[in-house]
Amino acid sequence: RMSTGETFKTTKGAPHILCRLLKNEQVVQRVEADVKDLGSRGIRCLAVAKTDQNGTWNMLGLLTFLDPPRPDTKDTIDKANTYGVEVKMITGDHLLIAKETARVLGLGMDIRDSSALP
Repeated sequence: RMSTGETFKTTKGAPHILCRLLKNEQVVQRVEADVKDLGSRGIRCLAVAKTDQNGTWNMLGLLTFLDPPRPDTKDTIDKANTYGVEVKMITGDHLLIAKETARVLGLGMDIRDSSALP
């Protein structure tokens, strides 16, 4: 509640989920483009939105953060491969983040989303 007595809601979460709350298609397209650009560089993000006085959701912005693999991860994967262990990565990250992480770690580019699971 603001000092004026006005109330509003705020939320944060996955950009593609918060975009479902928005009515402005131009903003949705911009958010999707920004998320794609950031994800291709391995940058994760959360969206933040707020309602106006009419209860309409408006995007406030994207919070970005890096969460790179630990420095020893690639070496560990390489060692496992030399012993014949085939390393797989399972993640809940956006597909673009998974692709960039796999590239950095030398895991190949056979990246699939959850629709490929039984």
